[in-house]
Amino acid sequence: MGEGLQQYLIDLVSNPTPKKPAERMTLAGLTGLSWVYQSVISLRDLAYRQRWVTSTRLPCLVVSVGNITAGGTGKTPVVQYLARFWHAMGYRICILTRGYQATEKLPEDGVIVSDYQSVRQEVAGAGDEAMLLAKSLPGVAVISGKKRALTGAKAIDTLAPDIIILDDGFQHRQVERDVDIVVIDGTSPFGNGRVLPRGWLREPVSALSRADSIIITRTDQIDQVQLRQLESQLADLAPQAPIFASVHRPKALLKLAETGIDRGNPLPVDSLAGRSVVAACGIGNPAAFAQTLNSVGAEVIRRLDFPDHHSYTRQDIAKMADAAQSCQAAGVVVTEKDAVKFTPEIAAEIARSGVDFWVLTIGLEPVDPGKFSRYLRGIAP
Repeated sequence: MGEGLQQYLIDLVSNPTPKKPAERMTLAGLTGLSWVYQSVISLRDLAYRQRWVTSTRLPCLVVSVGNITAGGTGKTPVVQYLARFWHAMGYRICILTRGYQATEKLPEDGVIVSDYQSVRQEVAGAGDEAMLLAKSLPGVAVISGKKRALTGAKAIDTLAPDIIILDDGFQHRQVERDVDIVVIDGTSPFGNGRVLPRGWLREPVSALSRADSIIITRTDQIDQVQLRQLESQLADLAPQAPIFASVHRPKALLKLAETGIDRGNPLPVDSLAGRSVVAACGIGNPAAFAQTLNSVGAEVIRRLDFPDHHSYTRQDIAKMADAAQSCQAAGVVVTEKDAVKFTPEIAAEIARSGVDFWVLTIGLEPVDPGKFSRYLRGIAP
């Protein structure tokens, strides 16, 4: 699907009161497709529950981190947090990710993006989220590939991990998991309440009955009444699952140089306080990124929102730089997920622009870290 069509459908589905006849007809068609989609996933769920289709069992602890809506829940910081936590305990961690947006064809059993010592792929052969995980998690292995049973077998044979983390694994049930962690965005838990493609739900909310635990993200961006109501709703849907509240906390500000991200010289996030910036990103929830920048004292005077997983061009960089110059902004701030896709040609374009480009790194912060730590230690083998 082209980015233009994708954005049109996103805008259409997000509009509660479409007025044009063509829009209403399109929504009617999407509603019909949603019924078909929901029927298919219900049959698939039944097949797994009745064991007509079986999952592959791997000889190590397998933890899935997923969501119930499409995009933007803050799942990647959760994966990073778990990997760092268990790695610090001395476990060998391998993350299996699907390699979305890898422009090179991946082999059936996937590619090792990073082992425990180094990053072995470029973004074209890994995908943006896989590259972000590999570069931000030294000492942790990452494998990209669509077929989790095959990439899981490759991990066991070549990397011998103690714990495998399935990134975006809630709906991908080819691999049996010991623990299913579901991430819910506190600012938009279930979208418009409809399943794809009429809404954002990958499955009906009743699927949360499979969850072993739930992490609510961005709870600092909603009020306490909303949070309590959401916790109560989730407790009804998944009474067996402990619920953890969390926030996405800015961790560091990295400069984008001609050689790429300068990870060796991080700046404190309060370096942005009182400065006007352009927020540019291609993620599932761009409004949350802008709000995060505002939370550290930056003034977002313009947003440039690109489609999720956008592949950047030199023209995109020129657009960002022009926006900063025309608004007299201090610079452009992008997410780490965007920055890992900036090729050397893109980095050179940034250097030529004369505009400062920064990368804001984000980390998960549990509201009750002691409670969350006890839970994670209890999961560990």
